[in-house]
Formats: sequence, structure tokens, C-alpha cells
Amino acid sequence: MTGEWVGDWRLGPGRLVLAGSFGSTSLHQHPALQITVALTGALIATDADESRTCRAVLIPSGARHTLSPADATTRALSIYLHPATVEAHRLAATTAESGVDEWISRAEPVTDLDLGDADSLDAMTETVLTTLSGQPTRAAASPTLRDAFDLLTVLLPGKLYLRDLAGAVALSPSSLSRLFATETGVSFPTTVRLARLLHAMREIDAGRTITDAAHTAGFTDSAHVTRVCREMTGVPPSVLIGTARQSAAVD
Repeated sequence: MTGEWVGDWRLGPGRLVLAGSFGSTSLHQHPALQITVALTGALIATDADESRTCRAVLIPSGARHTLSPADATTRALSIYLHPATVEAHRLAATTAESGVDEWISRAEPVTDLDLGDADSLDAMTETVLTTLSGQPTRAAASPTLRDAFDLLTVLLPGKLYLRDLAGAVALSPSSLSRLFATETGVSFPTTVRLARLLHAMREIDAGRTITDAAHTAGFTDSAHVTRVCREMTGVPPSVLIGTARQSAAVD
């Protein structure tokens, strides 16, 4: 969503989650598979031709769409899944050529969920994804993968090579590569790009310019970090950081 958000956000391997109030968006498309659920109020979802009022919508990768709040009371949970993730593959029966009625139909299982009972944004996300896929979305990460993620975070923003990370966790590069793909559904290079994106967002939120934050996080320039952010969400880093700052002001 490219409208202004006020709320909370989470960024993890292969997914971005936003929750809060938002503004209307223009017609756009992005590689991420998007699930949006109204926590209060309702949504207005539009494809290239028609609009519908609904409680939830599953928008496939590449589909041109807009989303708007039905009124000022609307708050929503929006989940963006990288198209390479296991969850996105499970939910990808809807194609980009389908329309708004099918997007709403695919999201119907979550329309009656009481997400107010969830104790965190992560819990709401897992409830939605599990309900839509009919199975748990992701088992707990293995200790080895957790160690690799921890080390990856420590080594940023320097150069990250699969062979070095694999050696540090006592695996071969091919074994660690398979572990990333099996447990997250995302390749090692994609995981690194997303980790750099989160690092850059934190730097921007701390007051750095996008260009300085991009270099600090290991991107070549601001266009590089913006490209990775749009690949995941369809929006530039400035929109997400604006969301975080608005949230802090409200809190």
C-alpha cells in the first residue's frame, strides 16, 4: 500500500507486515503476494475495472490494484510475502489475471477471525497465514539457522559470503543454502538483501539520509535499496520509515 500509514510494522525473511490506519492508494502492482484484513471497519478493493467493499483480500503477485479504507474507522493488517517464500507458493492459486471478486473469495476464511485476541503483530500474522494455507506456515527455525541469522546480523553491513557463514555454523555452503531455502522459502542472497534492507531502514529512522543508510547497510546506492524495498512491498523505504515515525508520534 502506498498511502500514509500510522501503526506498527515488522520485516522478516520473506515478509513485511504492516498494521494500522492507511490512506488510499493509486493503481499499482508489485511482486509480493499481499493479504490485507480489516481489523476494524472495511476495505475497498479495486482491480483494473471494478471496486468491492470487503473485510479481507488476497492480491496475487503482479496484480494491478488499489486499496482504500471504507471510512475513517478502518484499521488493517497487511502482509506482504516475497513470491519465493513457501507461504506465497501455498497461496498462489490466484493468478495476476484474476479479478477483485476472486481475491476476496480467496481471503474469505479470514474474514471472521477475531484478531483482537492475538497478543502481538507476529501472532496475528501467523493466525492469518495458517488459516489461509490450512497448515502451520513455518516450523520453529533450527538452532543452526538461528545461529546463521544471528551471525548474519552481526556481520552486516560488511560483505557476506555463504562459505564464511557456513563455516561459522559448521555446515558446507550447499547445506546451509538448502537450510535457508527449506526453512524460510527464501534463498541466501535474498535473505541477505532483506537483512540489508532492514538495516538501512533502521539507519534512516535514526536520522541518516537514504543514500547514507544505503551505503551503511552495504547497498551500492539509494536506488539499490529502493529497488529491493519495492521488490518486497511496492513502496519505497521513505513510506515505511514514515509509518514508523508516525507510530512513534502517536505512542
